[in-house]
Amino acid sequence: MEDIKKMPLWLRLIGAIVDKVTITFVFFVSLCVIAPYWTPETLGIYVGLLGVSPTQYEYINSYAWYADLSVTTIFTIYNMIYYLICEGVLSASLGKWVLGGRLVDECGNRIKWENVIYRGICKLVLIASTYFILHIHLKLSNLIVIIVFHAILDIPVLMNGRSLIDRVSNTQYSK
Repeated sequence: MEDIKKMPLWLRLIGAIVDKVTITFVFFVSLCVIAPYWTPETLGIYVGLLGVSPTQYEYINSYAWYADLSVTTIFTIYNMIYYLICEGVLSASLGKWVLGGRLVDECGNRIKWENVIYRGICKLVLIASTYFILHIHLKLSNLIVIIVFHAILDIPVLMNGRSLIDRVSNTQYSK
């Protein structure tokens, strides 16, 4: 097994920020184009609910649970599609690819579609379990859920340069 040069932490961070901004921008623009009458009200309610416990939804708006579940579900689907396409075609997320990173297996080889699909399934399980445990069961706000999800996913990067998904899928970003 050859030594794999890991992608520097600061590049990985910048790449992750580019990815999040790209996904969010595409999400908002495409929703406004696809559903111009549904989107403003639903997104407005969702943004208003970010810091609110689900136990308060009934006092805010009867539409709150629908807005919460629909936006969360659609955004999760966008994330899955984004990463599946980018990692499958570019061997990296768009942000990390632009910065010269590539996703490789533990031997330093380009990842295969099986790895990409497995990574996607792992992300979906992590997103869904975090959402359902923290938001639905413990009634924590979406903002807390988002912070905890990214902490669980990315704190291992600070320790050894690999995210939880990298570790579970036996992959890593190299430069």
